[in-house]
Amino acid sequence: KKLSATQTTDRRKDVLRNHDIFTQYMSEYETIAGEQLFLNAVENYPQLVGMKANLYKCFLPQAWQFNNGYGVSAFIHPEGAFDDPKGGALREKLYPRLRKHFRFANERKLFPEVDHHTTFSLNVYGGPLQTVSFDTICNLYDASSIAECYEGDPSLPVPGIKDENGNWNIKGHPDRVIHITKRELNVFSKIFDNQGDWHSATLASLHVKEQMEVLERFFECKKSLGNYKGLLYTTTMWNETNSQKD
Repeated sequence: KKLSATQTTDRRKDVLRNHDIFTQYMSEYETIAGEQLFLNAVENYPQLVGMKANLYKCFLPQAWQFNNGYGVSAFIHPEGAFDDPKGGALREKLYPRLRKHFRFANERKLFPEVDHHTTFSLNVYGGPLQTVSFDTICNLYDASSIAECYEGDPSLPVPGIKDENGNWNIKGHPDRVIHITKRELNVFSKIFDNQGDWHSATLASLHVKEQMEVLERFFECKKSLGNYKGLLYTTTMWNETNSQKD
């Protein structure tokens, strides 16, 4: 597992000369390829069109299909549904159903087998509303923080991401509960997606609701970097994969 991608490719050629290993390898390959084709089929999951196949995303439209207008479903799943650049079709169906979005970082190893940098969220979905209306809390490191965000004393200072001892802060505060509507999504869409379609906007990760006021000032600006097409460009300085091959 410590081999680079290039070393793995070179080693694989020798290993697959063994007939039994080759047979096992191809069987596994056919299974995975079949699963990918099924999960990527527009006929099966039209809301996921354009997105990279990921099993957890398939559970969302399935749950919405099984529930009636009053049904509720809740999932702990990765954040890709909210920030995938190609996930607009899914978010357009997701936002009217979303009621709560609590974003965690795994720094305190709530899931010990998962890398500590991993972010995930607890999401509660209901029947589709005529409008968008849900709460979001970000930078959570323990489930107990959620209750404190709803029931805590708003007169106390808002805790930072880390406490005075440098530990991940698990204290909550009412100012960390940010209510999202069409208005907020419209701000996110213009700033982070450079477009005007709020239905599929990327969901911003904000620590405290006062940060929304800062984004609204950006929203009022008439020009952004996107207006300077042709005047700005990027270059590739060092490509890790190509360098290994060289």
